[in-house]
Formats: sequence, C-alpha cells, structure tokens
Amino acid sequence: MWLFHSKEFANFTYDLTPANKNHLAWFVSGVCNVPVQEIEQYFVELESNVHLKQHIASQLRASSRGNEIDGQAFFGRRLGWYAIARTIKPNVVVETGTEKGLVSLVISEALLRNGRGRLVTIDTEPQSGLLIGGDWAKVIERVIADSLVVLSSIDDIDLFIHDSDHSTDHELRELESVASHLS
Repeated sequence: MWLFHSKEFANFTYDLTPANKNHLAWFVSGVCNVPVQEIEQYFVELESNVHLKQHIASQLRASSRGNEIDGQAFFGRRLGWYAIARTIKPNVVVETGTEKGLVSLVISEALLRNGRGRLVTIDTEPQSGLLIGGDWAKVIERVIADSLVVLSSIDDIDLFIHDSDHSTDHELRELESVASHLS
C-alpha cells in the first residue's frame, strides 16, 4: 500500500514488518557481536521515543516541501543504524546524503544517549536537513558540499553511512575516499 499512497520520491521512509525487524536485529547482532536481545532493546528504545517522533511530526508539518514528503516518517532500515551506533558508541560518524535528515536525527539520538560523539552529515543540496533541529542539532555538523571533497578532510571516522548517490561510480568513489580515514 505504501507504493500507492506515498508522496516521497527520494530516500523513502517505510515501516518494517515484524519479520523484517527480526532479520535486521539478527544481522546487526552478528555484525556487532552482541546478543540479539540488546539490539531488539535498541529498536524499542528508538521506536518508543515520543519526544523524537513529536519533533519529526512537527518539522514535517512545518515544511514547505509538503507536496513531496509524507506526514509521518518511519524509521525502517534506520533502526539498524541506530542500534549499531548505540552498540559501538562512535566518536565520529559521517553520513553522506542528508536529504530530509531522518538518519541524522536517528544517529544523533544514539550519540546523545551514548553521552558522546558527533555526526558530520554531507549533502550538496542546501534545502536538505529539514528535520534537523532541537537538542539533536547540538551533535550534528551539516556540510553543504561534494562528499568526495569533504571525506578526505575528516580523520578517525568510526562509523560511515553512505546514503547519497547510489550509482556504482559514485558509491565506489566515496568508499575509496573514506577508506583511509576510518578509525
């Protein structure tokens, strides 16, 4: 049904089925080498965060981009990134492709709960990041520039999230650019 009702045309938000969440929890558990129950607790922690959900809803209502975004943002695969950030407790997270800023909020929430860390989010579009604000903005550095230029200037990256141009060429160039800057 989402396909027929969503107005989004970029960086889609969607909900996961219980089976999808279970598979994602097991995957993140394996990657992070922690019990699956810990990952599931992080999923619940994010999904039950009323303050964050209210902020997102408020920002979506206030947006001038209302004709291209849905009124509710689902976390979807972002649950996995949140759980990873909660588990590994990174000092520096870099995200390429800010778009609305949902990943930025999710990661910054993890960093705030961890009590440390900062997020550098990079996008070429000055209109990106409409959801970023509140306490979450305190740990977010927004950079409006070409990710391929910026990535080489950030050292000791603990977590890298590629969520920008998904063409093979661009994705490969981003991964090559960031490889020597990972902690």
